[in-house]
Amino acid sequence: MKRPSGPPRGFAKLWRTVVPLSPRARTILDVCPIGLIVLTPDYHLLYANPAALVLVGKTAAEAVGRHVSESLGPRAWEAIKPLADRSRDGGGVTSAAWIDYPTGRRYVMRNYAPFHDADGTMLGGFGFIQDLTEIMKMELKAAENEHLKSAVVDNALDCIVAIDEAGAIVEFNAAAEQTFGYTRAAVIGKGLADVIVPPQHRTAHHDGFVRYIATGEARIIGRRIEIEAMRRGGEVFPVELTVTEVRLPERRLFTAHLRDITERRTAEAELARQRQALHQSQTLAAMGSLLASVAHELNNPLAIVLGQATMLAEEAGDGPLARRAARVREAAARSASVVKTFLAMARQQPPSRRPTDIAEVCRTALRLVDYGLNADGITVRIEADKKVPLVHGDPDQLHQVFANLLVNAQQVLRARPGRRQIRIAVRRTRSGGCSVTFDDSGNGVPEELRERIFDPFFTTKQVGHGTGVGLAVSRSIITAHGGSIVCEASPLGGARFVIELAAIAAGGPETAAVEVPVAKRATRRRALVVDDEVEIAVLLTEIAEAAGWRVDRADDGKSAIQRLKRNEYDLMFADLRMPGLDGRGLADWVAAHRPKLRDAVYFVTGDVLATDGASIPADRLLEKPFDPSAVRRILAAHAG
Repeated sequence: MKRPSGPPRGFAKLWRTVVPLSPRARTILDVCPIGLIVLTPDYHLLYANPAALVLVGKTAAEAVGRHVSESLGPRAWEAIKPLADRSRDGGGVTSAAWIDYPTGRRYVMRNYAPFHDADGTMLGGFGFIQDLTEIMKMELKAAENEHLKSAVVDNALDCIVAIDEAGAIVEFNAAAEQTFGYTRAAVIGKGLADVIVPPQHRTAHHDGFVRYIATGEARIIGRRIEIEAMRRGGEVFPVELTVTEVRLPERRLFTAHLRDITERRTAEAELARQRQALHQSQTLAAMGSLLASVAHELNNPLAIVLGQATMLAEEAGDGPLARRAARVREAAARSASVVKTFLAMARQQPPSRRPTDIAEVCRTALRLVDYGLNADGITVRIEADKKVPLVHGDPDQLHQVFANLLVNAQQVLRARPGRRQIRIAVRRTRSGGCSVTFDDSGNGVPEELRERIFDPFFTTKQVGHGTGVGLAVSRSIITAHGGSIVCEASPLGGARFVIELAAIAAGGPETAAVEVPVAKRATRRRALVVDDEVEIAVLLTEIAEAAGWRVDRADDGKSAIQRLKRNEYDLMFADLRMPGLDGRGLADWVAAHRPKLRDAVYFVTGDVLATDGASIPADRLLEKPFDPSAVRRILAAHAG
């Protein structure tokens, strides 16, 4: 655009009218913080104060007298011209916008007004320009922060609830809406205690809040705690809570971050249960290992008692001595069965099952403990249906369960005054199975403990009166039989234990008569007994010699080899576990040097469950404590 050759028409008149030349007036305009410009009707810049010149980055000499488009720049002129034109046509116009000035992009508030002389002729116009860039930047930043806050609060996974100093809710985010069941609009302005605090905690909440407002004494501010909260429907649930204080110029706000920890509590409880189960499993495994290590030593004397009592009963005929020997034999067999049961449980071996009369097992268990029951003044009554079906079970293991329940009841009733009763009922169930119910008139078991009493090592008895193992073992045995055992309240006032077992299915296992062969007398047959336990070796020798066998004994594997080198044998009993050369090593030597005897080697062991079934056939194992009839069957099989 060309520089004008001279002042525009009316310039002097406008200048004289609008901008007096007095120094005081010029000073006022120069120091005004709002930009002021005076334009001619054809938009030449007549005057610009310093605040306006700053926007264009020019001096008065560079700007005054030029067309606005030249002074301000084409882009600024494009934004200004529509407003200037409107001001000429209709009076003053105000607008705020971002303008690209030569000095940069600025946000300005603009006001344009025309100026007329006395006869209405427009002499020019005034422009007032206020630079609001920094204020607008601050507002934009505040809006951005507000949007950011809203995005964080509204999309937070935790519940965010803010209250004022009166306890009224001022913020309630989307997570809080979902967790507590209220909409934000429904709770804003309401008291926090009335919305999410359970009734039983509201007094403490109110007192603590009032105390903090008055004294500043904080008990939960800034701490992470776990408390209870309440949903809209009244459900109370655990939450993790953190409260922070925000101090504003005119008030204080308190922001609570809450997290529903119901699932975490459930997971923690399950983890604790699994840890407890693992601990119990490890404890039972350790107990099983301990039993396995002592089984050999324990079963040796039991074998001697059982064998000698059997032989004594056979030799005594039908007199009182025979009956005494039979009772000793029965007690030894029960003791051996208990050891075997614990070992089978520790190694997760299945029970040895056969058709079993549950009523008879109950009577046998009662006979075992009836002396102690009578001594404590406890009366026991057994009721059994006439047609109770047989169950497919292990009589020794079931006997152990029933005896344990009787002993538990005895310990409870022993110190109880008044009538002491135990009632046993054997019934046929509606499903065709068998149930056994034990009732006592003791103190009973609290409902919350009726399941826990079956946990290993949990006991309600006083120290020194129980280990907490009996009921755990009993449930394990019953479960292994495919049955169930539960504890209930008894009509007698004490505890009731109900055991249910399935009956033998049609076409199931039948009771088979076992014929015990009598060993043929064969004086030419010769046996070798190898055992480091002298009494076991003597017992085997006596049984074999009574059957007509010639028997040599050796107390270890090396001395047995010396006898095998000198003599021919038709049968050999070898202890599986011996110091030095054990039964396996001795059998390997026999296979290599006396192959004819290889299939006539029988292993005697006190822990048959610890043997390797893949290397030792089951029919070649003689388990301690053994019955003499088992030895006689082996002798008869090799009598020739």
